[in-house]
Amino acid sequence: MIAPSSSNILRLNQGESLSLSCFVSPGAHFSSITWTRGSTLITDVSQASETLLLSIAAVEFEDGGVYSCTVVDPTGDSQSLSIRVEVDGE
Repeated sequence: MIAPSSSNILRLNQGESLSLSCFVSPGAHFSSITWTRGSTLITDVSQASETLLLSIAAVEFEDGGVYSCTVVDPTGDSQSLSIRVEVDGE
């Protein structure tokens, strides 16, 4: 149901921008689609149809970690994909 849009590890320098997209296959039915970092729900995201976009204009060290996109279908079943974001100094 979830189609990955990048590799499993993303390395960025401090101050670079971060954009992560999570999208559901066309025609798939879903109740919710969310981004989390660790166990924290990220609410500052953009959604257009089956795509949920997470953007950070200038990453800091604190932005590093494992980000997960989770899709829940109408029956309550869920599917997740994760990416590790590593932030290096300049």
